[in-house]
Parts: sequence; C-alpha cells; structure tokens
Amino acid sequence: MKKNIWVDYWILGEIAIIGLAEAVHLITMVLGWTFERCSLVFMGAAGFLGILWAILSAMIWVKAGKEKGARKGAIIKSKGVWSLWAIFFLLVGAQLFFVCRGNVPYRQGDMMVETVESFLTSDHIYQVNPMTGQAYVEGIPARLKILCLPTLYAGLCRIFGLKPAIVVYSMAPVMTLIGSYMAYYALGCCFFPQSAGYEGNGKKKDGSQTEENIREIESLAKKRICFLIAVAILMWIGTYFYVMDGFQVLFCGWRGTAIRNGVLLPWLLSACLRKKWGYTLLCVLAEACIVWTFYGMGVCLIVVVGMILADIWFQKHNKKLPNDIWHEK
Repeated sequence: MKKNIWVDYWILGEIAIIGLAEAVHLITMVLGWTFERCSLVFMGAAGFLGILWAILSAMIWVKAGKEKGARKGAIIKSKGVWSLWAIFFLLVGAQLFFVCRGNVPYRQGDMMVETVESFLTSDHIYQVNPMTGQAYVEGIPARLKILCLPTLYAGLCRIFGLKPAIVVYSMAPVMTLIGSYMAYYALGCCFFPQSAGYEGNGKKKDGSQTEENIREIESLAKKRICFLIAVAILMWIGTYFYVMDGFQVLFCGWRGTAIRNGVLLPWLLSACLRKKWGYTLLCVLAEACIVWTFYGMGVCLIVVVGMILADIWFQKHNKKLPNDIWHEK
C-alpha cells in the first residue's frame, strides 16, 4: 500500500512539533533571545502548524469517507471485532489512568522539571544551573545543549499556563503513550497486510463484494487488534524492568529515550517495511533532537541501515517480505 494510513499523519504531526521546537530552540540560542520571545515564536508557529494539520486531516477524513463509505457494513456488524476493541481500550484506558495519576514517574537521575523551571524563571535557555540556581560556571556539553525537549515542555507551560510537573509528568507521557499505539498499529498493518485487489471495506476494486470478502476483512481486523492487545499486555509486563519499553513509556514517557523506543522505532520499522525511506530520515532527525549521546543516540540510524541491507539481500535472492503485497496494488 503506497498511500499513507491514518496513523501516519498523527506521528508526522508529533515529529513536526519536535522539529519546530528544535528550530526555535536553536534560533533562540544563536540569537540570544529571551525565553518569552522564544515561546511567542513557538506559539505562533505551533498554532499555524496545528491549523494546517487540522485542515489536512479533515480533507483526508472526508476523502477517505467518500472512497470507503461501505466499510461499516463489513466491520461494525462483527461482535468479535467490537469485543476485541473493548478489551484493547480497557487496557489502554487503565494505562492512561496509571500515567495521569501523577505519582508514578521514575525521577531518579532526571532533571527535566528542574530544567524547565530554570527556563521559565530565568527567561533564558541554559543560563541557570537547575541544581544550584546559579549561573553555569563551565557550561554544559554542546550535544546536550541542543536537545529541544526542555524548550518544548517549557513552551507548553508558558502557552497553557501549566506547571512544569503537570506538563512533564502527565501531558507528555500521555502523548507518548498514544503515539506509541499509533506506531504499533502501523506496524501491525505491515504484519497483517490486505490481500491484493481489495479495498478496506471488503470490496474488490470493481465494486463486487461477497461474504467471503467480508469474512476476510473481519479476520484481518481481528489479527491487527489482537496484535495491539498483545502490545498493551507487554507494556504492562515491561513495567517490572527498567530497560523495557513498557517501563520507559509508563514511568518516564517524557524522556527522549521513551519517545524514541515507544514511538519512533516501531513507526520506523513500519516505514522500512513499506519502503517509505523519506519517513525513516525524519525518525533519525527526530531522535537526534531528543536523545543525548550517552543514552544511545543513533539507534534509529542503525535500524534503517540494517533494514536497507536486509531489503537488498531479499531483492538479490529474489525473495519478498511479507508486506510486499502492499506494493503490488
């Protein structure tokens, strides 16, 4: 399937916000702007980006509705599909409640809230040491200084008038959790692709539709939902191990490593399987904006290189990946 699926636009929006925050962050440091001016520029640019994203989403939604108006007849009548969706949303709802309680963040060795507060109180970026409240004596590493998440979170605090702890410990993890399931849904679509020649509503391209086609599309939907349920269960299981993605997403979802592991990597894999190499570049750049070198920056690039080599090997030996049927439409 060469066209984007709907979750792609959500994750592209998140990556666009990260890129926007990085651009404003670098401009502020180079030109020596105050953080108030930085937040005003960020607010204006984010507002324009949000309006553009909403318009494009509405246009895509309307177009998809016209092209696939009969989809409900194939999916919604299946009680099994609805039951699986109910289980999935129950699991995700419990995770959202868990994250929003506000007393579960793993804060050891993390200074994100203190850094955000230093931006807001000093009205400058990286001018005050959040540990001492005094000006930096020797400065901080350049690689760490260009990371944009503190500026992004501080900008949200200034725009919405929220406390740093609320933005960092509640708002950011919720967005990371939602983005993670969006990314895994895209990956599930790669693992369980549609049969060639059929639209998403069980109809052939010539408009014909049979009970067999409908059963096939219902079976496909069940497989994808079961995949998401398995991911949700593994998220819970992973909370018992610090290095697991479940722990990163549910206990410290504001960190760059959590966003990288929970959102960027699964979506990156789906982009590689669909041969959307331009999207992989966006993931590599987004990771560079949010992950410090000591925390493993460059994982996305390694995965891309590995997937490219695997694709070359498959082509050389005249073999097809399971999702190559998407490219045969």
